[in-house]
Amino acid sequence: MKRSPINRVSKKRKSLDADRKATREMVLARDLNRCQAFIYGCTLHATDVHEIKSRARGGNIVAIGMDLSNFLSLCRSCHFFITTHPAFSQKWGFAVPSWASPAEYRKAERARVMFRQGGEPDEIVEAEYDGEEAD
Repeated sequence: MKRSPINRVSKKRKSLDADRKATREMVLARDLNRCQAFIYGCTLHATDVHEIKSRARGGNIVAIGMDLSNFLSLCRSCHFFITTHPAFSQKWGFAVPSWASPAEYRKAERARVMFRQGGEPDEIVEAEYDGEEAD
């Protein structure tokens, strides 16, 4: 009896990976490959895509209907800081609780906050996020 080889990656996973890659490219293009966090040690060049509402909290890792509000472009340094400091992330809107919508939970326009070493804000422009995309 001849047996067929086991696939290294399932068809479902291949499809999800392709969707994830497309989402990543759209997010990086939207943010012009610039880091959106500006935390101490930031390289300003975005290489990672961060999910504001993680899958564990009910978020998605792919854009559904071209909705990119759950994603941010980050440099590796800022992404590491955000994922290892959950209280900071939630305070500044880089992470949201399971009941919140990423688009509605933004505290302020993140692109105008520069953080010092340790995560303390250095410069904050007092402009609330009004739901409109910045030019």
